[in-house]
Amino acid sequence: MSSTSSSPSPDRALRLAIAAIGVVLVAHGLALVDVSGLLDGVPGCVFRAVSGIPCPGCGMTHAFLLLSELRFADAFEAHAAAPALAAVMAWRALRPAPTHASSQLWIAAALIAVLAVWILRLAQLS
Repeated sequence: MSSTSSSPSPDRALRLAIAAIGVVLVAHGLALVDVSGLLDGVPGCVFRAVSGIPCPGCGMTHAFLLLSELRFADAFEAHAAAPALAAVMAWRALRPAPTHASSQLWIAAALIAVLAVWILRLAQLS
């Protein structure tokens, strides 16, 4: 007798999480949900507090909130990789399940983009 798991597969769970985040951001952008105070009272970046330099993801949450308001230039300024990352996440959530290799490729590309932005930011601090 085979046992079946009632939990969704990791790929399906990831797609559902991305879709849920997208729904909240679109609702915020359409002014159906106000999340503008979402970050009020939330501690800042622990990495930055400890090291004094921004982490690779610093500004990403703010950038995604700005994207939900269709403020693309401001989002790009908050984190230059955010608009591309948002597009990839939307594409990934809406298309049929990719192969394992293509998932790894997109994850690697996203990490490279975030790290490239971080390196450029660090170079500007010097």
